[in-house]
Amino acid sequence: MNAALGPETPTDFDPGLYNQEETNFNLDLSYQASELANVAGGFEQREERFEIGQGQDESWKIGPYAAQGFSSSSNGFPGFNRWAVGIAGRYENFSDFGGKATGKVSFRFETTDRIALRANANTGFRAPTPGQQNAFNVSTVSDVDLGDLVNRGTIPSTSAVAVTKGGGQLEPESSVSLTGGVMYEAGAFRLTADYFRISISDRFAQTRTFKLTPDKVTKLVSEGVTSAANLAEFRFFTNNFETLTQGVDLVAS
Repeated sequence: MNAALGPETPTDFDPGLYNQEETNFNLDLSYQASELANVAGGFEQREERFEIGQGQDESWKIGPYAAQGFSSSSNGFPGFNRWAVGIAGRYENFSDFGGKATGKVSFRFETTDRIALRANANTGFRAPTPGQQNAFNVSTVSDVDLGDLVNRGTIPSTSAVAVTKGGGQLEPESSVSLTGGVMYEAGAFRLTADYFRISISDRFAQTRTFKLTPDKVTKLVSEGVTSAANLAEFRFFTNNFETLTQGVDLVAS
């Protein structure tokens, strides 16, 4: 019983639920190309869900007799009420640039049977790919000033030549996302209104094109980029700019 409800208390309750779901998908492939070479690769995806389901009102309500000292909520196991808070954390370590920690905090509160408030804040990141950090490629373009075709190279950002123009080890893009809103529900009608704000810093972009001087060609060749002798221009990836996206999302059904 919920003593705080007095004579109106039920004698059995649905206190809600705990629900944990885990889904895994894994694929491993290998191929013996020759006696000396074996090629292997794989993919794994893992999804975890944890849910706390709300119990019936009487299992957690603070009834009118609570003021007289009677205990509230159902005896033995109080039901889960309408206030939900979530906290999550994640840490990843990369050989190229070290560790990165991210997290998320969220809450949802039902003010009435029809109205609920919700908000969350989370951080995230996107690591540079090995290609963005180390790839070297050449494209042939038309130079209007020369009136001729020239070879333009994208070189690693850690190259000594790129460092002379501000290059260096790429850092991950990082983001901060904030949302907050309200939900209204009445019968078959549902309305949600949410404000969102997403800021991303250190975004990846290619630099402008730089002329490649003979001494820089020599440096690239000494670094193992033998095809640099045919280049006239170069550029590289860098952490270049920031963006801010914000607005209001309205959904009615």
